[in-house]
Amino acid sequence: MLPRFLSSQRWFSGKAEKLASTRVLDWGEIADGTSIFCAIEVVFESGRTEEYVVPLSIEDLAAAKVITEKHPEAIVTTVVTEDGDMATTL
Repeated sequence: MLPRFLSSQRWFSGKAEKLASTRVLDWGEIADGTSIFCAIEVVFESGRTEEYVVPLSIEDLAAAKVITEKHPEAIVTTVVTEDGDMATTL
């Protein structure tokens, strides 16, 4: 899911290259308690690497619907919680 998300972001500089892999190097909680930031390493087939810091949060479907309508490129994935509710990761 990260390669697809990254490739759709205007700030991602590696759109012209093929991705070999992505991995989360580290993460930390943001003070609001509902969001995190992830340090992500991108490895291209050429062997070149880049690192990005990406903020992420999980929103319930009501909030995510509003965001999806205005900024569909912001959606990383949709998940199902333990109680069966769906949530969206932004």
